[in-house]
Amino acid sequence: MLALTGKVVVGLLVDEAVQKIKHKPVVAFEHRMILFQNIKYVSWVIPQFTLDYTPNLRALKPNFVVHGDDWKAGPQQVSGPAVQCVHDAILV
Repeated sequence: MLALTGKVVVGLLVDEAVQKIKHKPVVAFEHRMILFQNIKYVSWVIPQFTLDYTPNLRALKPNFVVHGDDWKAGPQQVSGPAVQCVHDAILV
């Protein structure tokens, strides 16, 4: 029931950012954006131009951040500490 308590914002990596850590996305950014925009409880989708989430986190000041576990190692390892340093968000 997140829609009842706040906004759900999806930060979506643009194709160029994805290619820095993985292969080229099978589904283009524009189509992935439309997919997320059509999920019932998603309030809005914002482009994530780099692997550094700090600018978006500073702008949004979220209470919670949900992220897959691929931030624990590798190129996205900076994401976890960035979440907690920028705002006292809970990383789920």
